[in-house]
Amino acid sequence: MILNRKIIFRVDGNNKIGLGHITRCIALAEMINAEYNCSFAIMQPEQSLANQVTIAGCDVFPLENSSLTAFLDCLKGNEIVVLDGYKFDEVYQDRIKEKGCKLVCIDDLSQQHFKADVIINHALTASAEQYSKEEYTKVLVGNKYVLLRKEFLGIPQNQKHQKHQKFDIPFVCLGGADKDNLSFKVASLLGQLEGIKHVNVLVGSAYLGNIQELKAIDSRINVFQNLPAEEVVKVMRQSTFAIVSASGIAYECAAVGLPMITGHYIDNQLLFYAALILQPNIVGLGSYFDLSLDKLKYVALQLKLAYQGDVDGLIDGKQKQRYLEVFNELCID
Repeated sequence: MILNRKIIFRVDGNNKIGLGHITRCIALAEMINAEYNCSFAIMQPEQSLANQVTIAGCDVFPLENSSLTAFLDCLKGNEIVVLDGYKFDEVYQDRIKEKGCKLVCIDDLSQQHFKADVIINHALTASAEQYSKEEYTKVLVGNKYVLLRKEFLGIPQNQKHQKHQKFDIPFVCLGGADKDNLSFKVASLLGQLEGIKHVNVLVGSAYLGNIQELKAIDSRINVFQNLPAEEVVKVMRQSTFAIVSASGIAYECAAVGLPMITGHYIDNQLLFYAALILQPNIVGLGSYFDLSLDKLKYVALQLKLAYQGDVDGLIDGKQKQRYLEVFNELCID
């Protein structure tokens, strides 16, 4: 018998830790909220962040602090809890399990022991063997379980990018908060490349840089902030290649069929970066902190020379079906 259970996502996001955890939890919620009542428990969420969750059809439970007790008070014991964040240790998981809840952990570091019923790691390099876990724990890895918002799933092949004659309109996205203002650095360098028609830069609601300074670099720079997913798809389709971080945004570019240059700026992107640059139509620049004009010219030329046109992509569009099967299994009493 399948029980009617509520799913509570415990996740935080702000301009210090970024919005990546929130974005992938929203993506998962969108895949399953037609059959489940999804809500988000977030510590002191900004209104713009709460709005994103609400638009996805989920309720928001603001938490005053990050204590375990504050969250446990939200639980009755018959829910599925989804944790996404590096601070949710084994003790945190234990207490949730003791409450009677089923537990799902989204994790890409595998640096602790897990008590979860399910672990999700959608990185291309992930494997079940890398996790210390209980015997009952099921591990879902790789692009078959990629966490993408609904607008990026199931895009027909004829709506994806076709072979490019020119690589003249880059799409740049380096994190929702971009605390090191790498968007400014990359946009400034792109303004010095020959043949660039426009530069489309996407930043999130938590962006710490100055939007006006970003726009003032060059009249060809278009800055977009905190766009809904359907608008992000539109901007991607107006671009001819991408320069993005080795994170969820790279999967989104792959779903649209956008060839890309990728790089890393935090350690937890290194493994994903190493896997991405082995894929067709993707080249790597290494660390964004080491990026120079000469290096950008070099990798841009590499992308043009290596581009193969239409190839089988990383995203098959069947992720929603797979996740519904996983959560339905959790709900069997």
